[in-house]
Amino acid sequence: MSIKVKDFITRIRLDIGDIDKDRFEDAHIVDLLNEAYCEIFEVRPDLFQKNVVAELSEGEVQQPCCCDKLYKVDAITDVNGIKIADIRKVDGGASTAMGRTRCKPSTDYPSEYSIETNSNNRFTVSPAVLPAKKVYARMLCAVKPKSIAFDVEQTLDQVGCDFYSAMIDYTLFRLYGTEQESVTSSSKSTQHYNWFYQRLGLHDKVKKTYQKEAK
Repeated sequence: MSIKVKDFITRIRLDIGDIDKDRFEDAHIVDLLNEAYCEIFEVRPDLFQKNVVAELSEGEVQQPCCCDKLYKVDAITDVNGIKIADIRKVDGGASTAMGRTRCKPSTDYPSEYSIETNSNNRFTVSPAVLPAKKVYARMLCAVKPKSIAFDVEQTLDQVGCDFYSAMIDYTLFRLYGTEQESVTSSSKSTQHYNWFYQRLGLHDKVKKTYQKEAK
């Protein structure tokens, strides 16, 4: 079932009791919908996983712009993503040690990679990509969702549909949170905040782990 932005806005207005648009503008609700997507990406980037094919840069250090969080490099491919060579993951120390003992590359393509510590998408390859050599890799990445424009006819993507209730809870958490003078609104804000994480399958301990990994 497809869900449009206008459906989301209507649901929010029904839940918060603002059908007449006296308290919140549609544009503000859409802004919070985008904020909900960003928050979900921060705590559950695995929900945004996809395979991407990117051209590697000359040298060892790689940081593909189309990959916001790298999980693994699957293979060396052609521009269409067809595998042409294997590549295996090694830790940084092993990669450096093996690099010292190699007299010359046995292939024109990288055969090993290592994801850098404390980096979401930066990694090194060995052997290095040669100058003027076109090398592509297929990677499993989490890609940040595109911002939703203020278009009430726009359809939510798969994450938006699968976690529609979580999107609702996050938006209500933020809207009720603006009414700080109301004890009732403050209580409802906290309730929807907790429900948001529960709907994502995150209890407090797991939530903190995801937040730590996302930083």
